[in-house]
Amino acid sequence: MGYPQMDKSQFPKVKKGPKSPRIMGWLRRDDYQTFKRLSPDDPDLPDTYDEWLKLASEQINNLKANGIVVKKVTIDPEEFAVYCRASGINPNTHTRAAFTVATERFQREGRTPTWRRPGDE
Repeated sequence: MGYPQMDKSQFPKVKKGPKSPRIMGWLRRDDYQTFKRLSPDDPDLPDTYDEWLKLASEQINNLKANGIVVKKVTIDPEEFAVYCRASGINPNTHTRAAFTVATERFQREGRTPTWRRPGDE
């Protein structure tokens, strides 16, 4: 005994909303060497800021060419170090990506990051 055929017209059409943007950590030139010192073995941090900028820009262009919206989130190395200490994790590519996403969420929600203590500036 099989299942009866269902009339698909009975179901509401699902509209696809806009895709969530790809969150990308953006580094400032003046902060680059500090990030390098925090994660000296990070393969995603080449020797110079200019090399990193070229690679990051190429990545953004590739994503955009595939219809993916990119949101750059400028991240601060001192804040990243606090995040790593508070979380008990080593600074690396994966940690920086998680920090970037968390930073974007807190910024979007207008909240103070949970890794900061009250009164921290």
